[in-house]
Amino acid sequence: MQKAKYAAQLLAAATRVELTVPLLRELGFEPPLALDAKARSELELPASVETAHVAQGPGSLRALVLRASGPITTREIVQYTSSSLSRTVPHLLWLVVVLHPVSGEVAIACWSSTPRRPRVVALITSTDGVLESDAETLCALFAARSTSDILTHVRWIELLGREAITRRFFRALAGVVELLADSLPRAMTGAQRKELSILTVSRLLFLSFVETKGWLAGDFDFLSNQFARCMAGGGGYHRRILHPLFFGTLNTRVAERAERARKFGRIPFLNGGLFSRSALEKRFRAALFSDEALSNIFSQLLTGYRFSAREDTETWSEAAVDPEILGKAFEALMASSDRKTSGAFYTPQRLVEHVTESALVAALSPDVDAGVLRQLLSAGELPDPVVRAGLLARVSRITILDPACGSGAFLVHSLERLTQLRVRLGETDTISEIRRNVLASSIFGVDINPMAVWLCQLRLWLAIVIDSSDPDPMHVRALPNLDRQVRAGDSLSGGSFSDAPVSQRGQRFGILRGRYMRSAGVRKKSLGRQLDREERREAISHARATRERIRYRRKDLVQSARSPDLFGSRKANFHALGILRELRKQERSAAASERRLAGGCALPFSFDTHFADISARGGFDVVLGNPPWVRIHNIGPTARLQLNKEFLSFSRGAWREGAERAGSGTAFASQIDLASLFVERSITLLRDEGALSLLVPVKIWRSLSGGGIRDFVAGNLALAALEDMTESRSAFDAAVYPSLIVGRKSPKRGEETIFAAASHRRGSVLQWEMGANQLPLDRSSASPWLLMPAEVRSAFERVRASGTALGESHIGRPILGVKTGLNSAYIVDANESDELRPHLRPIVRGETLTPWTFQENGERIIWTHGDDGRALTKLPFPIMQRLTKSRTALERRTDGKRSARWWSLFRTEGASKAFWRVVWCDFGKRPRALVLPLGSPVVPLNTCYIARCTRREDALALTALLNGPLVAAWLAAIAEPARGGYHRYLGWTMSLLPIPRDWARAVETLAPIAERAMSGATVDVQTLLCASLDAYRLRRRDIESLISWTARS
Repeated sequence: MQKAKYAAQLLAAATRVELTVPLLRELGFEPPLALDAKARSELELPASVETAHVAQGPGSLRALVLRASGPITTREIVQYTSSSLSRTVPHLLWLVVVLHPVSGEVAIACWSSTPRRPRVVALITSTDGVLESDAETLCALFAARSTSDILTHVRWIELLGREAITRRFFRALAGVVELLADSLPRAMTGAQRKELSILTVSRLLFLSFVETKGWLAGDFDFLSNQFARCMAGGGGYHRRILHPLFFGTLNTRVAERAERARKFGRIPFLNGGLFSRSALEKRFRAALFSDEALSNIFSQLLTGYRFSAREDTETWSEAAVDPEILGKAFEALMASSDRKTSGAFYTPQRLVEHVTESALVAALSPDVDAGVLRQLLSAGELPDPVVRAGLLARVSRITILDPACGSGAFLVHSLERLTQLRVRLGETDTISEIRRNVLASSIFGVDINPMAVWLCQLRLWLAIVIDSSDPDPMHVRALPNLDRQVRAGDSLSGGSFSDAPVSQRGQRFGILRGRYMRSAGVRKKSLGRQLDREERREAISHARATRERIRYRRKDLVQSARSPDLFGSRKANFHALGILRELRKQERSAAASERRLAGGCALPFSFDTHFADISARGGFDVVLGNPPWVRIHNIGPTARLQLNKEFLSFSRGAWREGAERAGSGTAFASQIDLASLFVERSITLLRDEGALSLLVPVKIWRSLSGGGIRDFVAGNLALAALEDMTESRSAFDAAVYPSLIVGRKSPKRGEETIFAAASHRRGSVLQWEMGANQLPLDRSSASPWLLMPAEVRSAFERVRASGTALGESHIGRPILGVKTGLNSAYIVDANESDELRPHLRPIVRGETLTPWTFQENGERIIWTHGDDGRALTKLPFPIMQRLTKSRTALERRTDGKRSARWWSLFRTEGASKAFWRVVWCDFGKRPRALVLPLGSPVVPLNTCYIARCTRREDALALTALLNGPLVAAWLAAIAEPARGGYHRYLGWTMSLLPIPRDWARAVETLAPIAERAMSGATVDVQTLLCASLDAYRLRRRDIESLISWTARS
């Protein structure tokens, strides 16, 4: 606390250069020395700088203290200076301190280099109003000093950036929301109390941004002052202040306000639905937060943090809470269990920018060269006037959808980029007006979580507010109504745009929605009812069209079934009868749906219904975002069945050839990710030549279960870019790792498309061009895609051509290790019980397995099977006594439903002592394999895979191959990736591994090496590589590119 107080005093005192000496000393710098005019000129400092001083620090660290004057802002000075110093003295590590007496601000900033411009991170505070968060940031800078100048500078960049303040703000926000929720009546559920708390906090945070513009009665501390006056008058802040402020003032036109609302003073009419009562507030009108709980909003949030309405950009990040941090913090409040089923994860801002720019380039590049567009988007050279005029017309018509918008990161950034584009291309309206026009015509979003939709609308409203320069709050334009642009709904159940002709109602829908967006009061209600009627008519029309299509299809099928064949006879077609029964069921369901809609039931979300004007245009111009990443087994069975019917990427999910080679069941091979369904849905929502830009798990391009979506993409999308971001340095809040797919809708299967490929690894990006037909492993587009340069793919194929797939060899397919279904019941310590000891067998887990051996840790498995692998018909008493304690849980095991005995273990073939067994881990940076001799009692668990050999020499040779660098490189190119350079060595992957065609030669070369290694001798990597090359009859230069490529990870 004392350190924070001291830091606050140093910031408050920093009004003159000499008063910054204590601050600089704490950061490790010597007293600053003045720069003469020549030095300032050489450093290309801005003209508004009155004085400049430089202070030396350890190593390459330097501090530049500037005193500025004039109308130029502190931020502009910092950005200009960072660009100048990056050009003139790039070898030094700079910290810049800017003193701006006119604004009363002091800034502390540093930057990192990027390919375009420096990315500045800064703390900007007012010397007469230093906040707690400002002092905490400065304390952290003091503590970050180290013996390394580079590490110190890197740490300063981290601390002045977003992550540090985001973590602090989230902890404070979570605590405030919890205290608010606890103060509400217990008649409400926990989820309801939390929702109402988030709603109230988000409104107050929005008003904290509005407050900084002086729009709340000209009082820059309006909320805090109102709270203090209310407490002095007896309390009741929620009832006496917030209710009339929210619902009677901010949501009510000035002329219609009651006397109580007028007493607040000059408060703008904001409209937009932000301050309308939610359904929950209408239901629980008497639910009020306590004054004590509300006081925490002021003490821990509003007066403790600096707020900025401008979001983080590629070149600027401020140590203040902006709308992006708000979105991230509110998303993080979602319970972990909700995340598991919703797949919602926060997307780093740099990825948001990259995805959005990629989408806009793909959408506009048919008209303009992609290089010109990238220049335009990066504030580079403008195209010629004719091109500019055409582009402006195109950009003005563009429509963008995020089908899983969350708190709106992609939509807010799209709004900003489109606004900038229209300004650069020559649109003459004010930025505020252009931004409103973009929002009205171009920005659309859907999310299944109503609270996420609310947060998305909040961020879009903030984006509208920030550029309004009118100082008079009574002249502030009302916020637009966004509830028809950003909607609560499930994109996966919302259908695609139908191919049926669009009615005139659908074509008028956009005009009506535009009027509604700008309306308020009675007119808003009237237009809302009109839109409701139009949506219901559209829904009924589409339901009727669906029923008619089914009826005609059923009629055609009946006629076909009744028609005689060429010989005049008719035979029962049982397949057709099954289809007819299903069509009758569908027709009855469609008719019932039509009746319910006509009867006034609630409208289910539908793209055809709720975006009828977009349907009339053929679809969206751009679909972008980061859709949910959820394993399909986390979805309920009813929903899975419906998704299977609707999505080809689900019903044809598995790469069947690969599943057959590995002996995997179709159920295992069809464990798709929900992201695959979002890719399919997004493509179907695009107009022809519309652009797709999505972040999806990289595994869907390589996994066994991604066959359906790979085939669908190949047939419906012309790839523009595919990027593997497994090792990207952009922090990503998920357990699986991203890829970016960009393309244009083009259902022309078989046409070769050249696209931009990229691989992000260890902070670098390798880029190249390749043909889409070069991606698949084999001739089927459903097979795994291998994203690698041509020379690496050639080396991969040389190894493949030099051998026979393991699954098709004399060794046969790998099998998974033993599964217990309840390790706590079966896995015991070797010394636990004398009675159990005869029935125990040693185990090996994937994580305890090392090349050639495994780490013995005393774990044993209670073995309930005979030597033939079958479960014992009767358990020995010690085992029965032990397992009976867990019998209920054992009977509930999923695999146990197929077993007659509740004590059964599963997949016991890998435990057979009748073979020489090669065992390897299912997960690792490289394969790790060992040999279990004939008769070995060791049981590999299901984190291992096993190849069973009848000959000792075969087992030794295969183990040597798996532990060698050549096979490790080949597998790294095809195995499912995970972060940190790890891979999943699954059964289907290993079944494809080529083993040398001249196996006798391979055994002769490799088996002696393995034997030496297993006896304890050291075998170096080069020995294994040379022996593997000899076994495959390859030369080092044949595979050098493959080895180098995989070594990068």
